[in-house]
Amino acid sequence: MDSFKKVYLVIALLLPMLIGGFFAIKRNSQFEANVSERIVRGVRSNSPETAREELGKAISWLEEKKMVEGNSAVTWQTPASDIGFWFKNLKDAHAKLGGSPSKEISLEASQAHMSLVESSIVMERIQASLLDKDGSVKIPMFVSFYPNQKSIFWSFLIGTIMGMATIITLVVKYS
Repeated sequence: MDSFKKVYLVIALLLPMLIGGFFAIKRNSQFEANVSERIVRGVRSNSPETAREELGKAISWLEEKKMVEGNSAVTWQTPASDIGFWFKNLKDAHAKLGGSPSKEISLEASQAHMSLVESSIVMERIQASLLDKDGSVKIPMFVSFYPNQKSIFWSFLIGTIMGMATIITLVVKYS
């Protein structure tokens, strides 16, 4: 086989993995910008109204993308990868701040029943329920790729195996 055909063979075997990688990176960065960063901004904000607004934006994006139920596991479904529970927890945190993404409550109405001390306690509880100890957002594994997490995982695995086999075969054969 001449070198021209070898190059095309390697490209043909690795191209699906590269295309899948591009879409996985794109999907992950969209999730980070629209959900993870909004949650962090919300729970680290100094006011309940800012937290309510940021969590509401994250919830709206998740609802728009239909990422409100299911399981993000690739192989074994575990409670840690339950999207429904995680989304309900996020909505409950948003509700504790006095709002829902579909109907906004005025600042006066949401803070009329909440003193400064109560507000601080609520913010601390929300931060504890939505962030890990290191400050990162608690999210189910592979949730940013949901509902395509299984196909992305398997295409990467198969593509990697095929690519490595091709490279090893070419190195052994022509060295």
